[in-house]
Amino acid sequence: MACVGLISLIRTVELEFLEPRPRLVVDYNDEIQCLHQRLSVLLTLLEESEKKLNVSEAERDVIARVKEISFRAEDEIESEVMEILSNGASHETLHQILQRLAQDTEGLIQQRRNTTQILSTSSYNPQSNQEHIIPEGASKLDGAMVGHAQELERTKEMLLQRSTQERQVISIVGMGGIGKTTMAKKIYDNSLIRSRFDLLGWATVSQHYDLRRILHDLCRSVIQMTDEEISKVESSAELADKVRRRLMGQRYFLVVDDIWDSGGWDDLQRCFPDESNGSRILLTTRLKEVADYSGCSGKYVCNLPFLNSNESWKLFSQKLGSIILPPEVQEIGRRIVNKCRGLPLAIAVAAGLLSKTKKSIENWQSIALAMNLPMTSDLHDQCSTILTLSYNNLPYHLKACFLYFGVFPKIRSLEEGAMDYLQDLIDRNLVLISKLSFIGNIKTCKMHDLLFDLCLREVEKDKFVSAFRQRSENVVELGDTEPLFEYANRWLTFQSETIQPKFRDNYNFHKSRTLLFFYGASGSSGLPVSWRQNMSFKMIRVLDIRDISFKESPTFDISDMILLRYLALGKIKHVRVLKHHHSLQTLIVKFPNPCRIEELDRDEEIGSKWLQGLWKSQNLRFIEYPYPFPIDTDEVPVQHSLHTLSWVPYLRCTKEFVLKIPNVKVLGIRCGETYGYQTETWWDNLHYLTKLEKLIVDDYESEPFELQSINSFPQSLKELKIMGTQLSWEFITVVSMLPNLESLKLRQAFNMGEEWETRDGGFPKLKFLLITEPKLKNWKTMSDHFPVLQRLALHHCHDLEKIPEGFAGITTLQLIELRDCCPSLVESAKDIQEEQMLYGNDQLVVRYYETAKY
Repeated sequence: MACVGLISLIRTVELEFLEPRPRLVVDYNDEIQCLHQRLSVLLTLLEESEKKLNVSEAERDVIARVKEISFRAEDEIESEVMEILSNGASHETLHQILQRLAQDTEGLIQQRRNTTQILSTSSYNPQSNQEHIIPEGASKLDGAMVGHAQELERTKEMLLQRSTQERQVISIVGMGGIGKTTMAKKIYDNSLIRSRFDLLGWATVSQHYDLRRILHDLCRSVIQMTDEEISKVESSAELADKVRRRLMGQRYFLVVDDIWDSGGWDDLQRCFPDESNGSRILLTTRLKEVADYSGCSGKYVCNLPFLNSNESWKLFSQKLGSIILPPEVQEIGRRIVNKCRGLPLAIAVAAGLLSKTKKSIENWQSIALAMNLPMTSDLHDQCSTILTLSYNNLPYHLKACFLYFGVFPKIRSLEEGAMDYLQDLIDRNLVLISKLSFIGNIKTCKMHDLLFDLCLREVEKDKFVSAFRQRSENVVELGDTEPLFEYANRWLTFQSETIQPKFRDNYNFHKSRTLLFFYGASGSSGLPVSWRQNMSFKMIRVLDIRDISFKESPTFDISDMILLRYLALGKIKHVRVLKHHHSLQTLIVKFPNPCRIEELDRDEEIGSKWLQGLWKSQNLRFIEYPYPFPIDTDEVPVQHSLHTLSWVPYLRCTKEFVLKIPNVKVLGIRCGETYGYQTETWWDNLHYLTKLEKLIVDDYESEPFELQSINSFPQSLKELKIMGTQLSWEFITVVSMLPNLESLKLRQAFNMGEEWETRDGGFPKLKFLLITEPKLKNWKTMSDHFPVLQRLALHHCHDLEKIPEGFAGITTLQLIELRDCCPSLVESAKDIQEEQMLYGNDQLVVRYYETAKY
């Protein structure tokens, strides 16, 4: 944990003094540069100690001193910076703090080097022995399953058997990390399984049981409801009824993953009707008693065994990727694999660690020795040792990233973030990809239970993170006890459906840097919180209060949060104006559902005033705001760091404005009232955004207009989404010539005409096409018009009776999704599926929902 404190201190020095546009200009910058270099040297030396499982007493003393000095110095520096900026204090005290830190750093470097001289030099050296090798296929959602072939086939046979039409429950049972979810996913995606059942759904239960979240999963997968639609349903009972009604009369297949107790099954099975039509439910669980309770007799339980030695080596080689091992290194690798005792998770994590290590006998042997445990140790201890070793060997920046997962709920997915760090953790098999975008980018990720437990153990050792999770009490009161460690509670997270945090008068967040609230399932109405008006949040850097309703407090004062970098809100009207916004990088405003129209109008009015002056900050990187963002073009400096911005009023898309956001990659534009002279030109200004990759246009109110040339679009564009467009199909023929376009979504495309004809040579890289609510009756296209298309989605397409025959010749096609379409369109999709099978493509899946009656 000392690494985390030291990394945070180094980053604070960089942000406050060494940025191109520092907030505080000092006349002793050379001293600060030297201090930064020495802190980096200390970090390199410290990392060697934290990589070992067994740390000497002398090393522990150094680590403890680094931790204490880092946190203290960071607090002192930031407090003094705030004093200077807020009250105009002199720089003398700050200079003294930095000089004292430089002296302490030199002392720690010398102490660490003295410690190294008296210790064995055979310890693993992270800097000299690491390679940045990306395993082959590491970016894929999952690889081919290794082992358990017989169990896989037997389970599929049980699901497909027609001897009994009663609803059957089949269970996959095994310890954590053995591959239960992987096998269930393999079955869920199998084409024979999908063709056998009318409806499919997936829900993850987990040890932390949350019924609304589970029903949320089922509503999304079974009913295809959106998050917004689900959020408008007030009670879990109503959601359960919707699931039950949708399943009635259908032969369904459901996966209930990671269920831990019988109570959870009692709640869920009420949603699953038994109409003797061949429906099946697949459970995964660690506990045989849960499988037995769910009604699985012995013949309907699949107990997953450990992998044998050949299967273990095959999985290890697959996870290791394209690395070729010399024979002597391969022998050490086999010994390491044997220590994993056939547990797939341990094998995958060990491979992830070794994939980043130079393939020399010395380096691999040091890792093999670190995995040695007495023969009497159980499998859980051995697995824990391997996971801990992999964590210890993370570079310092990844270690901090890994530990930050501890502030999030166990099942909640993380949004796309620092992709380089995240991808590195995925390459090491420490983090799993949960969902990919249509063009293959990581959208959300998750962590295996055992790795999440490791993460929590590490961050809770010194109370660095305090996670207040759901308890039986209605109120959690903070302030009656103080943590043992002076710099505890730096990351605070509240996770609950029912807990109401209440803060005593003697409690302040003067040491906290992160404060997050997660309240129930997605779209919940908000967590009531009791705040004191004089509560101090001055040291907060990351603040997420989207799930707070502020029912007991009229205002929430963040006006003096000078250090604030990330701010996420549900409503603006309770939040006072942010005076100091120099550090702010991310602003997210998302309204809780449901929300009254008068509340939205009032919030937009307040927001326009609240955001005045925000554009003067030049550190902005990400803005997501639900209204057209108030922009005064004359006051906007060039925002070199800004990469995501929504929503921009289309009347503001002038040449002058777009030239001030030159590096933006994601842009949302909202159209409103029509002004003819503007609607004819604003599209043409987009070509100045040469780095734009994703464009979203919310175009419900403007009049139809024509796009004359492909030159209106930046050639870098990969994703285009247009909602409520007034554009004609001729516009799309122009868009089809974009050389890098991979995803096209046309929502409410009812003004695009009844006759469509795709142009030759169009859509050379398009992988995903979504069209909703067209008045289309006739569509002419050939297979070479969409040469690499993978997914076609048509929603509420009532007039088109047949998918063009040209789609049958697209061999890359993987999915045709139809929702609320006429039956003949569904039949034509099935015909394409059968024709594709003749070409040898048995991977094409046809999904259809809520077929309209005609």
